[in-house]
Amino acid sequence: MSETAVAVPGRKNPYRVVWGAQRFRLSIGWKTLIAFFIVLSVPLTGVTLLVQRVLGDTAQRHVQDTLVMSVQGALAAHAGRLDTLNALLSQTAVLQMTKDALAERRSAPLRELLQGHAFNLAYVDAWMATDTKGNVIARRNNNAGDQVMLNAVLPQVVNLGQSVTSNEILPRDVFLLESPERYLRLERTVMASVVAVPVMKDRVVIGVLVGIVLLDGYDWLPNLIHDGAGEDVRLFGALIQDSRVVASSRRPGNLWVEGWSLPAEVNDPLMKGKPFSGQTTISNEPCFILAEPLFNAQKQVTGSLIGSSRTSAVESFVRNNMLLLYGFIVAGSLLSFLIAFFAHRDTLYPIRALVRAMDDFATGRVEVRTEIVTKDEFEDLGKGFNRMADAICAQQARVEKYNSLAKLLITTLDPKELLKNALDKVLELTDSKLGIIYLMDEQGETLLPFVTHGVDLATLKPLRLNEGLAGSVAAERQSKLLEHLTETSYMHVDLGFAVAAPTAVAAFPLIYKEKVLGVMLLGTFGTYQAEEQPLIDYLANQIAITLDNALTNEKVERLSIADGLTGLYNRRFLSERLKDEYSKALRYQTPLSFLILDVDFFKRVNDTYGHQVGDNALVAVARALQQSVRDSDLVARYGGEEFSILLPHTGLDNALAVAEKIRLAVSEAGVEGMGEQRLTISIGASGLPDDKVHSVDELVRRADEALYRAKESGRNRVVSAG
Repeated sequence: MSETAVAVPGRKNPYRVVWGAQRFRLSIGWKTLIAFFIVLSVPLTGVTLLVQRVLGDTAQRHVQDTLVMSVQGALAAHAGRLDTLNALLSQTAVLQMTKDALAERRSAPLRELLQGHAFNLAYVDAWMATDTKGNVIARRNNNAGDQVMLNAVLPQVVNLGQSVTSNEILPRDVFLLESPERYLRLERTVMASVVAVPVMKDRVVIGVLVGIVLLDGYDWLPNLIHDGAGEDVRLFGALIQDSRVVASSRRPGNLWVEGWSLPAEVNDPLMKGKPFSGQTTISNEPCFILAEPLFNAQKQVTGSLIGSSRTSAVESFVRNNMLLLYGFIVAGSLLSFLIAFFAHRDTLYPIRALVRAMDDFATGRVEVRTEIVTKDEFEDLGKGFNRMADAICAQQARVEKYNSLAKLLITTLDPKELLKNALDKVLELTDSKLGIIYLMDEQGETLLPFVTHGVDLATLKPLRLNEGLAGSVAAERQSKLLEHLTETSYMHVDLGFAVAAPTAVAAFPLIYKEKVLGVMLLGTFGTYQAEEQPLIDYLANQIAITLDNALTNEKVERLSIADGLTGLYNRRFLSERLKDEYSKALRYQTPLSFLILDVDFFKRVNDTYGHQVGDNALVAVARALQQSVRDSDLVARYGGEEFSILLPHTGLDNALAVAEKIRLAVSEAGVEGMGEQRLTISIGASGLPDDKVHSVDELVRRADEALYRAKESGRNRVVSAG
């Protein structure tokens, strides 16, 4: 947009200020100084009292605001440390090694884990692993076997099955068992922050991992209050337990001494769980105080964190500024009335124009621009406002583009859906008509076409590194732009009614953590501007980050529920789904069927052709099963040469028809290594409703009994439990 004013037709432009050509340039500094002199002409007494009061209030507010930010910042930093500890313990709690060691009460592996954590988080004073009754199984040293008392923390963790972070008053013995030499001088009871994380096995809490940060003598937190303040305000902090200072800042000039008692007017509201903000006397010195209570997990007050500053600093600030003010008042009053009118006009008019423009811009009239020609800094301000408005509009447009893609990327973790949505959005943002996203195979050697727009996926072939534009971009890890393409280009866009070649193609590598995940290829009938390429690079980076997360999630999910040989679901996942579907069938009175099948004479296959061919046979059976059932059905490897199929919303009669279809499909399936020899299977079926089935186990047992009868009656057949 231009820098000219936008005015309503027929009305005077309210944003226009233009002085005549006879004006000479006078800097805003001189104008400000002149205006200041005018202000100094106000009677000395009134100005003095007013400024003194304003300075005092401002300084006090500044100190109080600084206290609030410093104390809250210190609490937030401490909470961050506890969150880090919680995250570390939570990661440890889900390890199978941790669960096994706790279940078997083996202290050695637990002690090794705790020692590693203690090395990484040196600020944690105590580490332990306990059972559900608080009996210590392991510490980072060899001390174990005692029972630790952490108030209500351990029962709460065990009962809820959730981690707990709490500030507690604990006996000194908790720390003496960690290091007697280090903690011997502690009081009998101390204040500490406790993080306790449950260790669960089969959804039952079997133990607790505990990390404790001792707050007595914990000068890091009070020091943060001092260090977080600016140079103009000196703050000092302290930690309080039962009205007694247990930790204080180590910085020079500190107000607090460990062991001192807190004044009653400060301590009383803290004990009631209320913060204190005000003035009091500490060691015969008037001070500003801000105190925040510390709570345990039961919302009971266990202590407090205090920030303080001497009031003498405010008094000195006011006194020094008043002396300076007196000097300016005397000098400025001599000139104030001579140039009051000019200073008023030269300052007020441009300011009003700028304020009007800012107010209108703030209400959403983003087309507003100023026209200020005053030959001074106000003119520069007007131009600066116009540049700022242009930049805000441009930035808003960019942010909206970024946000639209960012919102889209968090809607799914399915790689196919994620990349399809992302490609469509990038095409929209860049006005491209062709789009292809290739994914790198697991060996990192071949790019596989994954999703497309404007081109048939089936027509694309895999590309090796340095093959084609996409392969070249993947190998060099640099984006490329090809312009002025001809009609003979190998790339064409399907327009629905015709096929056309793009005039420009851009390729961008999808890289995350130095790993090439794929390549995004875009084509347009226009051109890509130079300023668009950084935007597309940014979008590609965002897609790569989310893609890596989606691929990792897909891989983890696949490994946790799939059989390694056949790719079918494993028995554990089948059991969970069977329980869910059984409950739904009972609740909604819908049919449910269950099939168990066994490969006939499978041992002969292994003995005759070898175990590799036996594996091929199992894979062939799995493929035939998957091709014979619905997407809503669940096929799983039950164990060995046994498979099972869960058929929701399917009655037993229909299930028998499906079973017969499966039997025929397997008998017709070829097996690599067996030549013309074919496999046969026996199938047992059970289902709901059935008066003899009252549990999941009975449903499985009846199918298994039917399978047994199928084997006994000659194999290669389907037998129902009904």
